[in-house]
Amino acid sequence: MKSISHVIYGWVVEIAQKPESAKGFVPQKGRWQVERSFAWLNFFRRLSKDYERTTASAVAFIQLAFISIILARMPYIIFKHALNGTNGAIPSGVFIEKEIAEQWIAENQFTGLLTKYPVNEGLYDWAVANGYFTPKREDHKSSYFKQTFTCASLEHYHYENGKQD
Repeated sequence: MKSISHVIYGWVVEIAQKPESAKGFVPQKGRWQVERSFAWLNFFRRLSKDYERTTASAVAFIQLAFISIILARMPYIIFKHALNGTNGAIPSGVFIEKEIAEQWIAENQFTGLLTKYPVNEGLYDWAVANGYFTPKREDHKSSYFKQTFTCASLEHYHYENGKQD
């Protein structure tokens, strides 16, 4: 089987051709990945026609399109860790990764509570959805109750002078 190399926007693309002896349709390895990628690019209106004056700007918009595609397929951050110091009313630090939070706590010898909070969801809604809290009274559905709600079922860690208890 022969392959042809093309340079498209600065990228070398190998396009496999069917063997000369083959007749009819012959599936080609990896061809679907290329076709799928072109199909994804069709969702970007600016790339539907060749509007760009320079190859560099065309490449830039293709790269932006693929960055957008990759970001859309990345898993969302589900939780963040927040440190409430002993006398603090609000978190003094918020971290995506527990390891980074622990390093910061140790460096500064903090005392307090590191709690893992859900992201893009209210704590009250999260606790109800996961069965940690069931509203029993009418005031449990009030905005005052929801905004002051806290839940001991959140994953949390105690620190004393930068060391975990």
